[in-house]
Amino acid sequence: MRAGLFALLLVVGSVSAALSDERGEKIAGADLELKQARRLSAELVEDVKALRTEVSSFNPDERFIDAQVYFDLRRYEQASLQLASLVEDARFRKDAKYFDAVRMLGVALFNVGNFQGARQQFEALLSAGVEEQVATTHLVEIAARLGNTQDLQKLARGSGGGASAGIMYARGKAHYFTGNFSSAMDLLRQVPIESTDGQRARYLTGACLVALDRMDDAYRTFESLVAGSAGGEETDEIRQMAFLALGRLDYERGNYSKAADFYQRIPHDSPHFDDALYEATNVYIKWPESAPTRWSATLRSARRKRCWRRWWASRATRSCHAKLGCFEAASACTWRSTTRPRRRTRK
Repeated sequence: MRAGLFALLLVVGSVSAALSDERGEKIAGADLELKQARRLSAELVEDVKALRTEVSSFNPDERFIDAQVYFDLRRYEQASLQLASLVEDARFRKDAKYFDAVRMLGVALFNVGNFQGARQQFEALLSAGVEEQVATTHLVEIAARLGNTQDLQKLARGSGGGASAGIMYARGKAHYFTGNFSSAMDLLRQVPIESTDGQRARYLTGACLVALDRMDDAYRTFESLVAGSAGGEETDEIRQMAFLALGRLDYERGNYSKAADFYQRIPHDSPHFDDALYEATNVYIKWPESAPTRWSATLRSARRKRCWRRWWASRATRSCHAKLGCFEAASACTWRSTTRPRRRTRK
């Protein structure tokens, strides 16, 4: 009896000791985890302190350089993020480069399509009397894209006093968008042809003359733009637009031969080639004396143009195919003109 009781006590004691050891291990493990958590928390606090110190000591000049690099590379989204934080920094507002940052922010926001944000920056420049030409030019473009006639009228009036050639061009453009063509021409004719905006001002003068139904004067204006040798990239584009305008004017007059020649002077890599191709094809359709070889040349031009917008010319090229007796090709053009093209996806 005593031996059994002793054995039972021994077993119970062993179980109690085992349970005690297990609890001790758990407590020790919990203590270890708590110490690790405290250590990690302390490291996190130190990291936050270091980050705050780094941010507070970050040089605005370094941020401006970073933003300028993005801006010069035309990575406008990244530039706008950098410039927005810089412009809002109170320490930077008295810096000599502050208004440069405001200008770049306005241009960056304009190029990413944030017209309201860009408008705020350019209006701030005008209020400060800084970078007036850049601000006025962009504000006119923003008001035209947003259809804000009230802003266009205000910008067309200007702020009084003298104005540069660029501001004259911008104000004339504002008058053009509001339909005040005579006032637009009065300002545009004050822009010297040798200035940066000279050729654009002359082209817009031609557009005003067309709107006023002064076709002969408009024709001479566009002819003056295509005379002489080609210049830089912007000059080339204005020449191409002038060729397009001359082609349209000759088409309206029934001078199909001259219209075709003007359209054919627009190169294949021009952003206006699709318009020229479509309108040239209409010229050949209207021109009874045009030889089938001209029609075939137009079709070859359409095939050479490697661009997803090529389908847009199908409405006209199907008429060319029909005139040449290629009825299956004409049917294919009809199908393409009613089918939405697939965009190429970049890999």
